[in-house]
Amino acid sequence: PAPVAAPPPAPTQYAVPIYSQLQAWNANRTRILLVGQDHYYILDASSYNLVDEVWDLAGARWSPVDPDVIYFVDSYPAKLMRYNLSNKTKTLVRSFPEYERFYISSSQESLSNDGRYIGFVAHVPGDATNEIFVYDIPNNIKYTSLVRPGQFAGDRVAISPLGKYALIQWARGGERYRGLEAFDLDMNYVGKVHTGLGHSDLTVDENGVEWHVVDNSDNARLFTDARYIVKARIPDGCTLTYNNYCDESTSPSYKLLQLEWDTNGAMHISCRNTNSSARGWCVASRFEGAQTAWAPFRDEIFKIYLNSTVSSPQVDRLAHHKSQPIPYASDNCPGGGAYWAQPHATVSPDGSEIIFGSNWRNPCPQPNPVDPFILKLSVRPSDTVPPAVPTGLSII
Repeated sequence: PAPVAAPPPAPTQYAVPIYSQLQAWNANRTRILLVGQDHYYILDASSYNLVDEVWDLAGARWSPVDPDVIYFVDSYPAKLMRYNLSNKTKTLVRSFPEYERFYISSSQESLSNDGRYIGFVAHVPGDATNEIFVYDIPNNIKYTSLVRPGQFAGDRVAISPLGKYALIQWARGGERYRGLEAFDLDMNYVGKVHTGLGHSDLTVDENGVEWHVVDNSDNARLFTDARYIVKARIPDGCTLTYNNYCDESTSPSYKLLQLEWDTNGAMHISCRNTNSSARGWCVASRFEGAQTAWAPFRDEIFKIYLNSTVSSPQVDRLAHHKSQPIPYASDNCPGGGAYWAQPHATVSPDGSEIIFGSNWRNPCPQPNPVDPFILKLSVRPSDTVPPAVPTGLSII
């Protein structure tokens, strides 16, 4: 009988930035980290050639200061690990035998901007207790833990940009252990930052003030009259009233931009432009879950400045990402949508580039490839040259 040809390899479904709150570029912008179906891709940041593929890096994230290092975690017992790009080896940073594993969430930038502090939610073996703590990487110091019985009723723990606070995102609400709360490094409660659970990121402004920039689409007890992008001061963005609402007249939280309501859409926010010369703005990538009439900022990637106000918006509209995570009814295709087709736009440390994923409005049949795209924001020399004075004009 004639030989039977081997089936072609399955196409790659996606190779995209991990999350808007996670940096895609390494510290010196020579490499880009992307997530695929079952492993990670590392690209040359200039040529975009593939330079490495790595498996088994749970919770992978770049060191903010060492361009050769990716941190990740391992389990049983819980361990913080390091992957070195130069020799492609995995080494132990520290083992925590008192815990079986870490709660892993890709939706955070858990290191401080100087790469010193990282936050963990750890599970104690044999019971339902979890502990949340801060670890000082270069000095090998584990700070005092916050012990919480039961499963972790939250989304993540992250370190504030300047390393002053551990920020824990619980379920929405104004009561203790609700909303976004700030703790010092020894897990003493400091203040309520926000009462919601919207997509968000952390940043620091030119005056050294740390902020939580958040989409208040869940309207959780702050600015509930409309949908806004909000900045809430860390650690005390919410001054609580007697009924655990934020006092809108006294809370150091501010509306940056008003958006139209759309229950089918969502938005991610990235403030990963952490270099001191690049701060002062964040990137938002908005996407829709239903076929609706056009409105400003739908399916767009745009810059929102920290000094923006609803009455005087400071926004740079950059691009349409053309990604459609959820098939419309008119597409007549099965499946509930592709999570990785959410653009998850994230900005480079120096603010010169933005990377995002897009399926280019081709949501079916599933699975369908989602590719990475890069916006280059650097000013070209030609952009700074004014046009020549026109000649040969006449009035008729």
